[in-house]
Amino acid sequence: MRSIIKFNGAGKFVIAFFLAELVLALLLTTLIFLPSATVNIKTKSEPVAIIINVRLDLNLSKLSPTLLSVPARLVTRDEYLKIGDLAEHDWVTDDRLALEGDANRKIFLYRKTNLVLLAKREIAKVLRQGWEILPDSQPKIKLQRVILDADEAGALVVATVEATAVPSLLYDKWRQEAGRRPEQLQADIESIDGVDDVKISISPRFWPFLPLRSKQIIFSADAIDTH
Repeated sequence: MRSIIKFNGAGKFVIAFFLAELVLALLLTTLIFLPSATVNIKTKSEPVAIIINVRLDLNLSKLSPTLLSVPARLVTRDEYLKIGDLAEHDWVTDDRLALEGDANRKIFLYRKTNLVLLAKREIAKVLRQGWEILPDSQPKIKLQRVILDADEAGALVVATVEATAVPSLLYDKWRQEAGRRPEQLQADIESIDGVDDVKISISPRFWPFLPLRSKQIIFSADAIDTH
């Protein structure tokens, strides 16, 4: 004996409503999670160089946000040898930072990280507005001259600092344009001084908007050496 299931008008309406909800849910999920965008930016770059006079200060315990000084240590040759690998402990020195004396002569040490931070701070002051040091890069620092204090209280080093400057790219701001037309994002990026070219690719290709989720907008930048 076969069972026969019949739906009245109300039952058909419920099924149709359920199917419509399911289709809508699938559509929303697709709209939110499927689209992605890659934004490739090409920018100009320019070299920047300055000269800094930095004091190695034995009385300074940490880097000052305003002084052109870095904390330093004055150690004997025996203490110097006990440190082992200087780079591993972030310490650096120079033969010109050694005091004249007996075989156990003293030498000044300073942390490389401190000098790099100070150099970045000083070189940022000469960059044109809206530009920054190339991200994930370190300035090149070369000691040109060393002047030791007569009383062994410290030393003055004269160094050249070289870096590559590029336009500051406002990724966090641009990610807020999620869901908008890509043409608007492209215009905003191209308005940045120093931007040469912008290419925006959206997947799937037929989709006319940027993804609704900002994390699905992937930025990359290449700096072109124009010098």
